[in-house]
Amino acid sequence: MFSMMRWLLPILAFLLCTAFVAAQDVPPVEVQVRDLAQHCTVRIHNGDTGSGIVLYSDDQKSYILTNAHVADSTTLERIDWFYWDGQPGMTKTPATKRTVARSENRDLALVEWRGKRAAWPYRATLAPAGWKSRQGDKIIGCGCAGGELPTAFMTRVRTVDGASDQRGGQYRLRYDAIPIGGRSGSGVYDAKTGWLIGITSAQLGTRVGGGLFGRFGGGFVAEEGGAVWHEDIRTWLRQTGHGWLAGEAVVTADGDDSGTAGQPTPKRPSRRQPARPVPCPGRA
Repeated sequence: MFSMMRWLLPILAFLLCTAFVAAQDVPPVEVQVRDLAQHCTVRIHNGDTGSGIVLYSDDQKSYILTNAHVADSTTLERIDWFYWDGQPGMTKTPATKRTVARSENRDLALVEWRGKRAAWPYRATLAPAGWKSRQGDKIIGCGCAGGELPTAFMTRVRTVDGASDQRGGQYRLRYDAIPIGGRSGSGVYDAKTGWLIGITSAQLGTRVGGGLFGRFGGGFVAEEGGAVWHEDIRTWLRQTGHGWLAGEAVVTADGDDSGTAGQPTPKRPSRRQPARPVPCPGRA
């Protein structure tokens, strides 16, 4: 027994030291981005489960960005909002949910949530127009994998260009990690600024065939994640009359440039520092 402990203790000490060093290697700014991403993520139930990103919230309504294949009907079954105060929990506020804009070609949808409660203090900010990501840049994705609580993961950009998936869709942003079911509609954030640079839409990869002309025994091999690029999101929001959600002031008929229909223009975080999550609102 003693001899066994003699060789087990050094191994245990090494593992503990490695874990400690790994934890110290994560820059504080990336921890902030991860926390912000989790707070901005909601879970959408609509036959199956998917994810969504909070873009705006006040005491009457909120706007959530997701995929068209997640919000594939006018009304949705349920949206779960999560608070984190040591132990994660869900809000239980009665509300109406409806899809106010949807595009199958872009695989984007905007959901309006209406219910009386305090404004949700966490919201994602779309990257400014012209923002570029380069191959190898660190990014953080966050979604409800398998329909569970929102979880964040760190990965890197592969390319920012046109990439077709097995359904023929086009995705400007490709990243290393393979998204799991339930992460559709989840946000992809720049790890340094906290800006929302994309929304996960599909697994990308290659189709492998078997038998005669690949008709028998074929399948699809996932190799990377595909996301709708922030410039495409911005363009779509503008086209649907929701450009103010992308931080764009819209001049109305009365000369008000605070936003569409008087909605305030969301403030962008500093270029050097991501938005810091404010204290948890607790159960709404």
